[in-house]
Amino acid sequence: MSLIYIQPINDEDLWPNESTQVLHLATPPAIGDRLPLGGPRVWDVVAVDEYQIPGNGGSLYLVHCNLGAAPPREGWYQVKKYLTYSTSMQLYIGNDALLHWHMSLDGSSPKTGVLLPRYNVREHGVTAQPWGVETITQYMPTEAVEQPCYRSIWVGQCIYVPAVLETPQEALQAA
Repeated sequence: MSLIYIQPINDEDLWPNESTQVLHLATPPAIGDRLPLGGPRVWDVVAVDEYQIPGNGGSLYLVHCNLGAAPPREGWYQVKKYLTYSTSMQLYIGNDALLHWHMSLDGSSPKTGVLLPRYNVREHGVTAQPWGVETITQYMPTEAVEQPCYRSIWVGQCIYVPAVLETPQEALQAA
């Protein structure tokens, strides 16, 4: 199974019920395939970039989608941002679902042992989600990726913290 991250080449094209997605598939989608992103519309796969774990060979596929024909790659927002900032993407996954994502303009690595943030736009505040980052894996673009969107993609595997905390509490109560 390969880890697949599906994103539109222009986030502004997403409707409120659509979003980027993380899937585990035997093979990645191919250019020309059509995929839903959570809504009624079907998106066209316009490019597939392979990122690998350095020295390991495990792969993550970054699948780029668009509604119809795509503009030239050098005009994509993420490609232009990468040329300016050398950005990295941080994906946080728990129970095989995308919980949170973050862009790092300086390419810094994420940390383990932290809770994922929950943003409250209306109150201009941040609280913690009940998901903690347990492990992190870095994926680098293969040589076949021309004009990459990200310097690296970091994948954080998360655990549901209240479930983990129940076990010590039960042990203390039994003692």
